Amino acid sequence: MKAEQIMTREVIAVDQDATVEEVARILITRQITAVPVVNAQQEVVGMVSLNELFPKLKDMRFSETRMAHLFNTLVNISDLPDFYWKTRHLPVKEVMTRDLELVQVDDEMERIAALMAYHNYHSLPVVRGKQLVGIISRSDLIRVAMKVDKS
Repeated sequence: MKAEQIMTREVIAVDQDATVEEVARILITRQITAVPVVNAQQEVVGMVSLNELFPKLKDMRFSETRMAHLFNTLVNISDLPDFYWKTRHLPVKEVMTRDLELVQVDDEMERIAALMAYHNYHSLPVVRGKQLVGIISRSDLIRVAMKVDKS
C-alpha cells in the first residue's frame, strides 16, 4: 500500500513565522501532536510537535525537579508558566525540527512503518516532489492495519 492511499489529505500546516502560541493552540484545539511547517511555496521546511513546545523532563531530583527547555537551558518546573509566557511569541522557526524524513506519495507502507518504529516519529509529512500534500500518523497506520483481514 502506498502513502497516497493511507495519508490524511486535509493537512493543518503553519508558516515558519507562526508563533509558538499559535501552534500550541492548533495542537490543543485540533487534538493533534504535530504540524508541518511550510514556506511560501508550500514546501516542508520543518515540523513542530508537542515535544518541541513542551520542555522535556531532565535530572529528576527530590526537591529540585528541573526541566530542559527548547534552547537547552534549564528551567525549574515551578517556573514553567513564566517560561511559556516568555517564549509564546517566538516564531516557530526557532523551535521546529528541521532534520526530518519526508514521505513521497508513492512510498510503500512498510518504509513508513519502519521510519516510525525505528526513528520514533509519530507523524510524517507526505510530499509530491517538494510540495506538502498530506500527513501520515501512527494512527493512520493502525487504522489501515485494522482493516486488513488476515483470515
